[in-house]
Amino acid sequence: MRFKKLDVFILRSFLQPFAATFCISLVVLLLQHLWKYIDDLAGKGLEWYVILEFLFYSTANLIPLAMPLAILLASIMTFGNLGEKYELTVIKSAGIPLRRVFRPLFFVILGVSMFALWFSVKVIPVANLKWGGLYYDVMQKKPAFDLKEGVFYNGIEDYSIKVSEKSKDGAFVSDVIIYDHTKGRGNTAVVVAESGEISYSDDKRYLFFKLFNGKRYEEMVNQPDFYNRQQFNQMSFREQEVVFDLKDFNLTRTDLGLFKDFWRYKKLHQLEEGIDSLHREILRRQVMFKINFHRSLHFKDTLTYIPDSLLNPDVFSFDSLVYGRKHKEVISQALSEMRSVNGQVDWGKTDIMPVRYLQAKYEMVWWQKFTLSIACLVLFFIGAPLGAIVRKGGFGLPVVIAIIFFLIFYMLNIVGEKMVRELVLPSEIGMWLSTFILTPIGFWLTLKATRDSALFNRDAYLRLFKRLKPQKKTT
Repeated sequence: MRFKKLDVFILRSFLQPFAATFCISLVVLLLQHLWKYIDDLAGKGLEWYVILEFLFYSTANLIPLAMPLAILLASIMTFGNLGEKYELTVIKSAGIPLRRVFRPLFFVILGVSMFALWFSVKVIPVANLKWGGLYYDVMQKKPAFDLKEGVFYNGIEDYSIKVSEKSKDGAFVSDVIIYDHTKGRGNTAVVVAESGEISYSDDKRYLFFKLFNGKRYEEMVNQPDFYNRQQFNQMSFREQEVVFDLKDFNLTRTDLGLFKDFWRYKKLHQLEEGIDSLHREILRRQVMFKINFHRSLHFKDTLTYIPDSLLNPDVFSFDSLVYGRKHKEVISQALSEMRSVNGQVDWGKTDIMPVRYLQAKYEMVWWQKFTLSIACLVLFFIGAPLGAIVRKGGFGLPVVIAIIFFLIFYMLNIVGEKMVRELVLPSEIGMWLSTFILTPIGFWLTLKATRDSALFNRDAYLRLFKRLKPQKKTT
C-alpha cells in the first residue's frame, strides 16, 4: 500500500495520543494490580530490585489489556480532534470517504493486534511463570525483623524478645528480655540485660545481639543429677553476644520447575496437549461410570423357562403377587436400591466434574490469548466512529465515553470467564462474549459515522420527538 500525505497526517495524529494513553493505561492498571497485592508485599523488607522485578513481570501480563484501552482512547481523541477542528469536514468535502480515512489506522491496529497475539502466546506464559515463582517466594518469606518498644517480638523461631526503649536507627536498645524456647520446655530460660547493641552480618543471614550487664536464668528441668541440689542456674555477665539465624527472613528462590504444571503458566501448545489429555480422561471416567452403573442395575434372570402355550397366559398384577409383610420388604428394598443408585450418580459427578472444571480453565486461558488481540480491532471500530460523531477532542468527553465502553468490555469479559469456569457456557462462547456483543455496536457506529448521522445531536432528537408527538386538532 502506498502512503499519501493524508495517511501520514492521520498516523501522526493517532500515534502520539496512542503512546500517551497506552503509558497512562498501563500505569493505572499496574497501580490497581499493585494495590491488590500490597498486603502481601508490605512489611517483608524486600529489596528494591525484588519489588521492581515483581512489577516488571506484572506489567508483562497487563500489556494485552492496556492495548485495547489505549486504542479506544486514542481513536476517540484522534477523530474527535479532527472533527472539532473541522479537519474531518475538509477531508470529506474533498470527496474522501471516512472509510478511506480509517484505512491507514486499520493496518496499524491490525499490526498491534498481531503483536498482542504474539505477546500473549510467547511472552506472557514465561512472565506469569516467573511472577508466580516470585510471588510464592515472597509469601513464604517472614516479615522483616522489627522490634517495637514494650512489645514481645516472636518473629524469630523459638525466641521471644522484648525491649523497653530503642534508638532511632534501631541499633541500640535498653532493658532487654529474651526468652529462650529452643529446648522446648516453655519459659525455663530467660536472659535479662540493661542494654544491647544490634548488628547484622554482611549477607544479612545472621543477627548479632550484643548484651551488656545482664543475667541468665535457667530452670534445671528433666535433669535428675541437679534436681535435688538446685532448681535453676543463674549466670551474670558484663557482655554477651547472642546470634540469631535469619535464614527465614531472606528471600529464597524456588525452582520454577515446581510451578510449570499450573494451568495459568502453560504455553499454547502445552494448553492444547492438556485439553486433549483432560478430554480423554473425562471419556475414560465416563466409560468406567457407565460400566459400574449398569452392573448395579442389571440382575440375573432366575425365572424358569415355560414353553409357549396356545392358551392366553394368566397375567397377574404385581400387588397380587406380593402382599402383606412381603410387600413392605419389597418397597423398602426398592427405596434402598434407589438411594444406592442416587449415591452412584453423585459419586460419578464428584469423580468427573473436577476434571471438567480443570479442562474449562485450560480452554479459558487458551481462548484468552486470541480474544484480547481481536478486542483491539473491535474497540478501534467503536472509538474511531465515535470520535468522528462526537467531534470533541482532548481528555474530557472522549475519556468518559472510552471508560464507559471499556468498562462494558471488561465486565463482559469477567462475566464470560466466570460462566466458562462454572460450566454455564462453552468456552468458545463465553470467552468471545464481549466480542459478540460489541462487534455489532462497532459496525452500527461505523455505519452511522460514514453516513454523517446525527447520533449525539440533541436538536435531531427533539425534532424526532416533536414529529412523533400527536398534534392537537384545530377546529
